[in-house]
Amino acid sequence: MIDGYAFVELVATGDADTGTRPVPVTVWHVAEADHTAPTGEAEDGGRFDTVLAGMIVASYARPRGTIVTLGHDPALAGAAGAYGCDYRTVTTPADLAGLDHVAGQITLVVLPWPPNQDRQIELDALRDMFAACRALLARDGVTCVALTTNPARDGYDQHASALISAAGDSGLELIRHILAVTEPVTGPHGHLRLAPTAQVSLVDRLQLHIRKHVLLFVIGGDRG
Repeated sequence: MIDGYAFVELVATGDADTGTRPVPVTVWHVAEADHTAPTGEAEDGGRFDTVLAGMIVASYARPRGTIVTLGHDPALAGAAGAYGCDYRTVTTPADLAGLDHVAGQITLVVLPWPPNQDRQIELDALRDMFAACRALLARDGVTCVALTTNPARDGYDQHASALISAAGDSGLELIRHILAVTEPVTGPHGHLRLAPTAQVSLVDRLQLHIRKHVLLFVIGGDRG
């Protein structure tokens, strides 16, 4: 059994069709009492668990750095404060461009995805969003896209391909895919051949109870 802060390293193959390079796939066990959404909200609700928020901030932010999130999230705000970070929010992806006065100073951008379950965001708008993230980030900063999962639909299955493509077109490189799970991982662990844009059913063979898919992007080379 893996404790709440342990992880398992897996192997991704990359995607030959889009030119995506292989990236590590990491399993984080984040099960805890607060993983159930508040009454009246969708099962996932777009919210972060306290443990997952803390792990992301501790792993990819810097003390006294600035964290920007799409929408206010209490767990992320608490983790940012505990880590000594300035916490800022924007209401929509388009609002990221309005933070140009802090361009180059942001250590972590967190994008719960999708921001609106009822509307598909066009590829050009995704490119604009990631271009804004790239402009905001410090050179060693990270953009974190956390994809909602629930029994009815899986945000990774629906949105990952477009997100990875748009990020790459905007000069952000996918470096890691985290699977946040709510149950202990049991059985032997070897290597999984999984493309970053693969269907979620491939992951289900590991019998993982996936809470969120977290895709991490850093500043890379511009692509034509």
